[in-house]
Amino acid sequence: MARKTIPEKEERDPLALFIKKSSILTQKYFKPVLIMVISGLLIFGFFLFYFYWQKKENKKASDFLYQARKELIIAEQKAGGDIMSMDSGKNFFGQIKKAEYSAEMDQSSQKYISVIKKWISKPAGLSAAVEMAHFLYQYKKKEEALNLLDAAKPYLKRNLIGFIAHFQLGTYLMNKGKYEEAIKSFQFIVNEKKAQWFWPEALLNIALCYEERGKQNQAEETYKKIKDQFLDTKAGDKAVRYLNLMKVQNKKTSQYNKGR
Repeated sequence: MARKTIPEKEERDPLALFIKKSSILTQKYFKPVLIMVISGLLIFGFFLFYFYWQKKENKKASDFLYQARKELIIAEQKAGGDIMSMDSGKNFFGQIKKAEYSAEMDQSSQKYISVIKKWISKPAGLSAAVEMAHFLYQYKKKEEALNLLDAAKPYLKRNLIGFIAHFQLGTYLMNKGKYEEAIKSFQFIVNEKKAQWFWPEALLNIALCYEERGKQNQAEETYKKIKDQFLDTKAGDKAVRYLNLMKVQNKKTSQYNKGR
């Protein structure tokens, strides 16, 4: 019978065994781990560069947009307006300050719009598009306002600017009689939890669009939803009034049908 040999001391030492196993694993996986680390650093570096580049591009957009906006403000002031008439055409004292839409204003507007469209994919460009659409609408340039918001749509995100732009677009489409398209814009807001503060007005406009389309049942359901969930808002007050009007109208229609 062969005599068993006693293992060497270092082979029985846990620390020595751990070092030995670690050395084997390092040799086996060194290259894959190194590749993963280098790849991670490259990806991280790419994202850092991308965000830096985006920030730089947005700064460049802001500079160009600021200059073009400044020219439009000067043109409006020359025509008697007050800083792009952003306050519904009125100043602090409620005086009308909206200018007559002059040729110089039109020229400056077109220049500003072209700059906005060039940089519309950047946050600064989107903000400028929303503001400029409102400005154009104030001066009854409704088609230009709609076209500008349509150009912005592919770049709108689920954030404040995106919600405001969709609400604007929905309002302009509703005023133009394009109710189905308007409902889609308002529905974009209603589907987003982050836009909860916009829901009452968006739902109210959806209900009004349904009424205009002759969809009385859907309109009534939407008014009731506003009443149940947003009674303490202005939209809630309006929804209650519209529901009462619908009841009166339905009663008159029912009486008329009985009397025939």
